[in-house]
Amino acid sequence: ELPYYDPAIPLPSQTILTNSFVTVNPFIGHQFSVGSILIDAVAGLDWAYCTKSYVDIKTVWLGFVNEKIKGSVDWRTRVQLNASYKHLVLLVGYSRGITKFDAGFNKHVSTNFLRMGVGFRID
Repeated sequence: ELPYYDPAIPLPSQTILTNSFVTVNPFIGHQFSVGSILIDAVAGLDWAYCTKSYVDIKTVWLGFVNEKIKGSVDWRTRVQLNASYKHLVLLVGYSRGITKFDAGFNKHVSTNFLRMGVGFRID
């Protein structure tokens, strides 16, 4: 028999989600300059094939659960800004998933994420 559980009190738990994707990103965009800074504004579609995905969950109630998810395809829309100054590149982008994944209990989820990065351009 399980002890009493009060849902208002969070239980100690740990969840680690690991994904590996191969992504293709066809896009259209426009480049303009502000002084010596080049700005690329782009929009496009991501086609992402999941090569590996698994979730590790450790909770008081469930113990340890490891679930592997088989390969799937995720379609996403993407907008992104890249700012280049000499060889330094900064980027910020947002992707919103179109593909709906089954999350159980008659719920569906999609990927939504903000990507930020720093790069070095070789001319």
